[in-house]
Amino acid sequence: MLKRQASPFTTSLLAAVLITGPSMCRAEAATATATAASRTLYSRMGGEPTVKAVVGEVIEDAAHNPTMKRSFAKVDLARVKRLLVEQI
Repeated sequence: MLKRQASPFTTSLLAAVLITGPSMCRAEAATATATAASRTLYSRMGGEPTVKAVVGEVIEDAAHNPTMKRSFAKVDLARVKRLLVEQI
């Protein structure tokens, strides 16, 4: 049986009611939802510090992986990391 995921509005509305109690009106909940939805995925992930950490770890793992390290032998890893962070 497939589980259906709740919409972001439903999830935010439920969170708002749980936090503020049932007295919160629907308009306030919609405003709270709109504010949460206006943040970009990049900012919700934690922004540049998080992206740098993830990119750094992935590139280091790939560069030291016995199967893949040959591909990274003559590569400036710091440059690859910097460019990948910029691209993301």
